[in-house]
Amino acid sequence: MGADVSICTDGEFDQTKVLEGDPYIYGDRGQVMQDENPIMRDASRDRTFHIYLLMSGGEECGRVGCKPFLYNLMKTPEDLCLYLHGGAFQILFPAFQSNLIVVPRSAVVMAIRNARPHIE
Repeated sequence: MGADVSICTDGEFDQTKVLEGDPYIYGDRGQVMQDENPIMRDASRDRTFHIYLLMSGGEECGRVGCKPFLYNLMKTPEDLCLYLHGGAFQILFPAFQSNLIVVPRSAVVMAIRNARPHIE
């Protein structure tokens, strides 16, 4: 499974403001594999997924047709819009996609405050 994340524009996913980060999502047991479909399998159960984004970026853009834009969520937190997607051939033909998920600016600020530094 994967996630597409952008800075929201008027509460909607903005294809011109897609953020950089890990293309996969993670659950309690690690990476959620594309042959799993936990969203459809057990929709009545609350689930927690983790996504990892670069807090600043935009110098490069590795996606076809993408125009890079500069962003820095640590200096200028914004509402984030995202979709979870997956399936057997998720890159070419997503078998499922979630509804739009909006992460409010206040949650982004709280996540940044609570983040542990990444050490390589």
